[in-house]
Amino acid sequence: MRKLFYWIGAVLLIVALAQCKSPQLIDNESSINEDAFFNDPFGFEVNDMAQFREQFPKAKETYVIKRNQHYPEKADTIYKFSKGNSEVFYYSSFSGKSFLLAANIKDQAFPLQNNVQPGMTRALLCHYIKGLPCTGESPYTKKARSAEFKLFFNEKSKLERIFFQFYPD
Repeated sequence: MRKLFYWIGAVLLIVALAQCKSPQLIDNESSINEDAFFNDPFGFEVNDMAQFREQFPKAKETYVIKRNQHYPEKADTIYKFSKGNSEVFYYSSFSGKSFLLAANIKDQAFPLQNNVQPGMTRALLCHYIKGLPCTGESPYTKKARSAEFKLFFNEKSKLERIFFQFYPD
């Protein structure tokens, strides 16, 4: 009977370890410069909501209808994609144009380009993104491509949260 419990414990440990997702550094060629990362944080055109849906098919999608500010008789839509503790918002106008509005990434649900996600150390993040300061205050703020990015680090220099907000042109 005791052996059975050991085997069950070993199997559960193996399953638990297999479930753990941690970013893996492949090699130095996997790093990109800071501008390339912040201009395309997901690794594809951020305003392509169809591609976002394709990349993250398990994200829960909800939406809210909003009256257009300039044409009150028309309606726009704000889409919210959520998974885990993270959320990504898209704005879609009555004319069919959409753009990424904001993202609040608190876990590994929406990994960014080069598998950047909360839980990484700042040193590893600096290896993935060339030009990112390896020391400094939290949050680290960067403006790029009509957007503002904030990377929040805890006292142990681990990335806790990634927030970005895009502004329409």
